[in-house]
Amino acid sequence: MFLRHKVDKLNTAYVSPLKLSISWTKKLNYGGNIVVKVDIAKAFDTLECPFLLKVLHAYGFNNTFCNWIKVILQSATLSISINGSQNGYFKCKRGVTQGDPLSPLLFCIAEDFLSRSITSLVEQGKVNLINSSRHYNFPSHVLYADDVMIFCKASIAYVNALKDLFITYANASGQQINPSKSTIYAGSISTGRLNYLVNNLGFQAGEFPFNYLGVPIFKGKPKKSHLQGIADRIKIKLTSWKAAMLSMAGRALLVKSVTHAMLVHSMSLYSWPVSLLKEIDKWCRNFIWSGDIEKRNLVTIAWKKLCRPMDEGGIGLRSLISLNEASNLKIGWDMLNSI
Repeated sequence: MFLRHKVDKLNTAYVSPLKLSISWTKKLNYGGNIVVKVDIAKAFDTLECPFLLKVLHAYGFNNTFCNWIKVILQSATLSISINGSQNGYFKCKRGVTQGDPLSPLLFCIAEDFLSRSITSLVEQGKVNLINSSRHYNFPSHVLYADDVMIFCKASIAYVNALKDLFITYANASGQQINPSKSTIYAGSISTGRLNYLVNNLGFQAGEFPFNYLGVPIFKGKPKKSHLQGIADRIKIKLTSWKAAMLSMAGRALLVKSVTHAMLVHSMSLYSWPVSLLKEIDKWCRNFIWSGDIEKRNLVTIAWKKLCRPMDEGGIGLRSLISLNEASNLKIGWDMLNSI
């Protein structure tokens, strides 16, 4: 009960660095704050091999290992498909091979150079972080593969420092910033200053809420309108499956392995409104029994019994409301341990 009260008290919003950063972006201070979402054009295909090898050497990998990586990168060949037939082979001079299990690791090591460069700008005072509370260390950026999001004050000098960093990084690594897909999200900033910053970087001006890594990013308590997009995708999934060609066990397996999996990630970040979860539960229940999410068929077993484990007489489905409550308790536990 104490954990549940703690979660409800803080609007049951997951206190992640990204979510708190977005909340503090709206805080009033001199000059305002911005969030810069950076997109790298063809990130895997444009990474220069000499740059990657230099980063590996800087990390302390010996020459033997670096030579192995060099041979792997230079041994990749490509062919062009013309009218269904492959013609010719040519070697790749840059980029990491997509599909190679080693490529994501090498790419992340190379991207760490950009992460350390942003941290260095903050340490040198060239980029100033957003003011936060006394007990919270505000992040300068978050980075997942080629998705980079930077948080700083809306100063022209700070934006120019980031612009110079992007140019230097592009010249060294070959990875160019894609201005058409890069966005600036502003909080407590005038329209004139925002237009100047957008034109200076060549990025687009964005508005809250927006999606990042598959979840909506917004300020405040999660509402039905914020999470309706995820529910709509689940509805499209259920309606697109040819339920008439599936048995009831096959429908239940699809709901358990696909539909519920689409909710786990967002539930680990936000507490869903119960009304929306009941609506999704209704879609899943109708899909299992009748094959149509809008058609209610004769139900012979209660939904609570179906959501029990198989050894207790159920079919292994999970109640979305119970799953949401368990996620809330985990959030509360993490909050208590982080204090």
